[in-house]
Amino acid sequence: MTKQSKNRIAVVSSRDAFRNFFAWEAEACDCPVEVFSSLPQDLTAFDWIVADREAADSLFEQKDRRVVIVCDSEEEALALSPKPCWLWPVSVRKVRRLYESGVTEECPKAETVLYRQEQIPTIRLLSEKDRLLIYRNRKIRLTPKEWALLLCLGKGAGAIVPRERLNEELSNGEGNLTEVYICHLRRKLEEPFGIRLIKAERGKGYRLDARVIAKEIEK
Repeated sequence: MTKQSKNRIAVVSSRDAFRNFFAWEAEACDCPVEVFSSLPQDLTAFDWIVADREAADSLFEQKDRRVVIVCDSEEEALALSPKPCWLWPVSVRKVRRLYESGVTEECPKAETVLYRQEQIPTIRLLSEKDRLLIYRNRKIRLTPKEWALLLCLGKGAGAIVPRERLNEELSNGEGNLTEVYICHLRRKLEEPFGIRLIKAERGKGYRLDARVIAKEIEK
């Protein structure tokens, strides 16, 4: 798909995490996206506007512009019905479709569209030395065993990693530590965001429902 076929997107929000998320996905798929901390006066250059709830009333007055409002709760989204809405956090798949598709039928239409946590989250490894990663625009530091566990799960690419393999990676003869460090990872990667990333398969092992990217990782 050529760059000319991609939609031109304006992202409007006062929140850094919001702007960074949409800008990051734009960079990943080479899409022409501009981010604004407040509503600009001229939006005529854009095919779609993605904004948070604060900008909703002003944006919907622009009847010639196609707008998607990202809400923090179902209650907010339902209050805007039948306007097109997404729930935060937003599905990466849906964002990519909006960014890349030149076919408006594939984009949100004039009804409330509630996209839950359908996305494949991305965990980016920043520094092996410091065991530092970034997830949902937040930098997180892991312990050596947490880092080893994440790498082992990440190599599975969404497949089940046997419990025995994980324990061998962690224990070095010290006993069964898998469940202990699964809990530690969950406290850092799941609980702050309300999302389940590590899935337990009874009698088999664990699966990581996320992409682990270590491109140009700092050694």
